Amino acid sequence: MEKLTDAIKEELGANHIMLSYNWASSKQLTEKVYSSLKQYGLPLWMDTAGGVHGSVSGSMAEAVENASIIIPFMTEKYQESKACNQEIEYANDLGVEIVPIKAQKTTADGKKYRPRGKLGILTAGKLYVDFARVDGYVEALNKLVTCIGTALIDPEKVMKLIEEGKTQAQGQSKKEA
Repeated sequence: MEKLTDAIKEELGANHIMLSYNWASSKQLTEKVYSSLKQYGLPLWMDTAGGVHGSVSGSMAEAVENASIIIPFMTEKYQESKACNQEIEYANDLGVEIVPIKAQKTTADGKKYRPRGKLGILTAGKLYVDFARVDGYVEALNKLVTCIGTALIDPEKVMKLIEEGKTQAQGQSKKEA
């Protein structure tokens, strides 16, 4: 993934990736994903990671305006949150790429969760990353990095960078053996 993350950083330039979430429903997952993406050296914005200064609304607006990608952590509480809806709608209005994460498996009444309302419309047709599956964190993280890459870079180039990274890793494994 190193070749891909290097290409992502280059494409982002001075911009960042904004993590948008509802504290009550996905703060722990968001912090885990933030830490994992930070290990790749990706420029990230998260409110609790020093992103908010002064006015909360002003800080959120600035975060969206300086983002190339927004990652909404989709849950029922996220889609019911006025602030979360404002962030995702503003990002969409500005043309910020949306790379959605499914952060909830089932609804309160036991049905399969899927985004509805404004969130459903803004993420319709987008390939989301399913972090609601408990057993697939590493797989979901790799898919997230790939989705970030394809949102910014030609998808064929992304696949080529992933393959080059795998080939490089296999070559290093053989040298170490």
